[in-house]
Amino acid sequence: MKGRIQIFGLIGLSVLVILIVSAPGAKPLPDIQLKATFEPFLQSTITGEPIPCNLLNDIPAPYVSTSDKRYANVVKIAYPSTAGNFYLTVYKDNPAGRFIRLEFDDGESQVPENPIYCASNLYFLSDTDKVLDGAEAYIFRFKTLYRYSEIEIDGDRYLTNTKTAFNFASMKKGEAGIVATVFDFYVEDDTRTRDYDESDDWYSLSYQYPARVLCDDIDSDGKLEWVMTPVQEPFYDTNEGDKFYPFGSVIRGLYSNYYMHCLHGYYMFPFKLTLDPK
Repeated sequence: MKGRIQIFGLIGLSVLVILIVSAPGAKPLPDIQLKATFEPFLQSTITGEPIPCNLLNDIPAPYVSTSDKRYANVVKIAYPSTAGNFYLTVYKDNPAGRFIRLEFDDGESQVPENPIYCASNLYFLSDTDKVLDGAEAYIFRFKTLYRYSEIEIDGDRYLTNTKTAFNFASMKKGEAGIVATVFDFYVEDDTRTRDYDESDDWYSLSYQYPARVLCDDIDSDGKLEWVMTPVQEPFYDTNEGDKFYPFGSVIRGLYSNYYMHCLHGYYMFPFKLTLDPK
C-alpha cells in the first residue's frame, strides 16, 4: 500500500448533486441538493489504521452537477425509475473541467485472455506513477445497483446479491447496508498513436462489487449524509458459487471493451465516498 497522497489546489468548479424522490401517481418531492467527495483516506476495519485511497477527487472540492445537458457532470440519487440508486458522472470536457483521479500504483498487471477485442494501448498505466490524471481523463461513471444481504455462519461472512433495489432515499439515521457498485471510464485519445483512437475504449473496475453504505448525521448538522466504502472484510459471494474474496472488495479487476476476456490486472482501490446534502 502506498504511503503517500497528493494534495491539489483548492480552486475549481464543482458539480451539482440532485436527489429526486417521487412515488407512482404522486407529485415528486423537492430535490435534495448534495455534494459528492472521494475522501483521501479510508479507516481500515481490519487494522484500525488509515489507508490512502486510490479513487480520488481531482481537487479537494466536492462534485456538483454543471447542467442537465448531455455529457454534463451529474451527481444524483434517481427515483423512482431507478429505485433510489446513486449516479455520478464526471465529464472533463465541459465548463467545470473536473475528473476523477485514479491511482494504479498498488496492483499487478496481466495480459488479457483474448487481446484482439481489448484496449491495445493502456498508456495511462505506462506512467512511472501509474496515475490517470487530467491530461488522460475523459468520462467517469460511478453508480449503484442492487442490495446485498449479509450473514455470518461459523465466523464466515456470506454476501448475496438479492437483485432488489437499494434505495438511498429511504434510509434512516444510523441505518447501514451493502450495495452493488459499478465504476467505468473512458480516457482521452493518445496523440502519439495516429491510427488508433484510445477514447473509443471502454474500461471498467470489476462489475457489481459490493460496498457498505452508512446513513447518519456524520457532521452533526441536523441533516443526514451517506458514506460509501468497499467491503474490507473477507467474504464468500453466494452468487458466484461461494467464491472467496480474502480482501473483501478492495481489490478490483481492470477490464476493457470485450469485458469477460479483457482483464488487464488487479489493483487496490480503497475509497471513501461521502454524499452531503449541504
